[in-house]
This record gives sequence, structure tokens and C-alpha cells, in this order.
Amino acid sequence: MEMISRRKLASEKWCSVLCSVIEDELKNLPAKGSNWRICRASESIFEVHADLSVMVNLDKRFCSCYQWQLLGFPSQHAIQVIQHSGLCLYNFVDEYYKAEFYRATYATPIFPIPDIEKPPTGVKCKRCGCCDLHSRRTCKAPI
Repeated sequence: MEMISRRKLASEKWCSVLCSVIEDELKNLPAKGSNWRICRASESIFEVHADLSVMVNLDKRFCSCYQWQLLGFPSQHAIQVIQHSGLCLYNFVDEYYKAEFYRATYATPIFPIPDIEKPPTGVKCKRCGCCDLHSRRTCKAPI
């Protein structure tokens, strides 16, 4: 419960659309591909010439390096294409990386479970009804 409370309070300080960790990750990725050449194949399909040639489809959120599909946010190739096209990067990140989704996750509190009296663990004797570590066969109570 303390962890949930800490995360909820920390998320209220965020000013970004995305969670802070993902925001930092996306800020660091564009520097890696600043010298790549981007060729438009169609309205939403691009080819990025890096060390290897990579295909990016913005409509299907697909990158042939498969990082976009695995992680849920654009790969470094897709980020270069999105910036080259003048589109908003936040529109291409999955919803569960957004701060609003994160806050909604921790909005509902988890209430503590009250202590419940545990039933007696000993086996009751069917003959006398006691739980004194004896059974019907070894019971010394009168019949």
C-alpha cells in the first residue's frame, strides 16, 4: 500500500504527457539517428538508411527492427521519421505509457484486509467434542 501511495504522489508532480522514464528514453533516442537519410515510399511508409536499411510504417506502428512492436513506443528509426514528417511523437506512444493512464492505475486505493479469526486447527473428537489432541479411538470420556 505504501508503494502505491508513493507512486501516486510522484505521478502528480509530472508535467509531461508521458511517464518520466519513457519521456527520458524518448529524449535520448533522437540523438542516435540525426545523420540518417529518410526516404518517403508512400503517405505513411518510409525507409530509413542507417547502418542497415529499415522500413517504418506509421499507420500500422511498425518498424522492421521490431523495437516498436516489442516495447510499445517508437524505435529510434520511427522517431526520426515522425520528426521528419512534423508529427507529434506523443500520438505514436501506446496509452499505457502515458501519465494519465499511470495515474488512473494508482487512483483506486487498495484497502487493507482485516484480520480474521482463524478456526481451530486441532481435530475435534467426535465422541466428546474436545480438541485435546485425541481422536475418537483414544478418547477416555465415558460413553
